[in-house]
Amino acid sequence: MTSLDELDNHFSEAIGNKFITDNICLRFNRKIKEISFLLNKMMSNIIKARDNDTSSRRLNSSQRLNPSPRLTSKPKA
Repeated sequence: MTSLDELDNHFSEAIGNKFITDNICLRFNRKIKEISFLLNKMMSNIIKARDNDTSSRRLNSSQRLNPSPRLTSKPKA
């Protein structure tokens, strides 16, 4: 994300110094926004997957710590 911000800044400087035209800048700005959107989606999916994996691990370990009542109950007399 930082690299995209830096690239956007370079394009702003290039247009300010008249190294590139407005059309070129707009075209690259669209691409930068598209990549930023996709990168944000990818990062949020990774975070969700990590959180789901962590919660399922916690659930499995808690199930192991609390055995089934059937195994701990006393036999009927």
